[in-house]
Parts: sequence; structure tokens; C-alpha cells
Amino acid sequence: GWQVNARPAGAEQASTLIVAGGQTGSVTVTADPPDDVVAEVYPIDVRVSGGGREATTQLQVEITGNFAMTLRTPDERLNVDVVADRTTEMGLLVVNDGTAPLVGVELTATPPTDWTVDFTPKVIPEIAPGQSAQAVASITPAGSAVAGDYVVTVEARIPETTSQLELRTTVKTSGFWGFVGLLLIVGAIVGLAWVFRRYGRR
Repeated sequence: GWQVNARPAGAEQASTLIVAGGQTGSVTVTADPPDDVVAEVYPIDVRVSGGGREATTQLQVEITGNFAMTLRTPDERLNVDVVADRTTEMGLLVVNDGTAPLVGVELTATPPTDWTVDFTPKVIPEIAPGQSAQAVASITPAGSAVAGDYVVTVEARIPETTSQLELRTTVKTSGFWGFVGLLLIVGAIVGLAWVFRRYGRR
């Protein structure tokens, strides 16, 4: 799948050159690897022939690879229900879509004011090409957060590339306060019943 060409230096179309006795001539070799080539060192053999003689040499091409990654959730879900001042965990998946290893992938977040987002792990040591790594985001809304939808932006980054996703977090009212409200309603009904029973005959 490689495209390799050798041409006299400075000549785009020529395929031969004349070298006088005791002189030198320059040859330019270009190599175009496939897009999905794996990062490593590849040998390229170059051969010249003329005047009934041949000479060969071996060049080496070091492919550093391309860097690409995708940050997503394991089930592709981008919404999560949370409760004010309580921590909710959500799984994350970092996929290496490139041909070079992703080294030192750092996870960061941009949450609403007074929210906190922690990651386990915060830094993924390495992800090989075609592989993925899991992490967990621990989201804690502010204690004063009111019910509604909020956006938490999560990012995975290395110096060469980044990937982001936006999590829609829906703050639900705490079940404790719902229970308290129910007790207040029941208490009010019981109180009214007691008042009617005691004073209803007068």
C-alpha cells in the first residue's frame, strides 16, 4: 500500500540522470504510506543501475503515527440524573482512533459554578491504537442547585489532540425533602381531622 518514488533531485518528471566520472548525483526518494499504517520503523530498499553496474542502499522511515481519540460513554448515553450536594458516578470511555499510542490522557471538566467533578483515574497512562480505556466521573452538584437541566463539559486531552463531550445533568429534588413534604401534608390532615372532631359538634 505504500507509494515510493525515486527521482533525480530537482527533476519532477525525469527517471534517469547522468553522473560524470568522479562526480556525484543526487536522488530524491519520496514515500507516501497508507493512512492506517501502524507507528513503527519501516525499511525501504533503493537501487540504482547504470553502465552495467548496480548499487543498493536501505533507507528507514519512522512512522510516528497520527493522533485521534473519541471520548464517549459506554452506552452512548449523554444524560444523567443528579441530586444537589450528592455524588453521582458516570462511566466514560476513551477510544484511540489513531495509529499512535495515546500517552498520559488527562481528563478534565467544566461544570456549573460550585459543582465539583472528579475522575478515577484522572490521568490514563497509555491507550494503544485501536484500544480503549475506561474511567469514572464523579459529579457533585452544588448544595444550592435548584431542579433543572445543566451542562457539564468533559474533555480528554493530550498535547497532540483532544476530544470533548457534553453531559446533560438533570438535578432532581432530594427524596428526603419529598418525604418531609409528605409528612407535613399528613400532619396537616390529621390536625384538621382532630379539630373537626373536637369542635365540630359545637
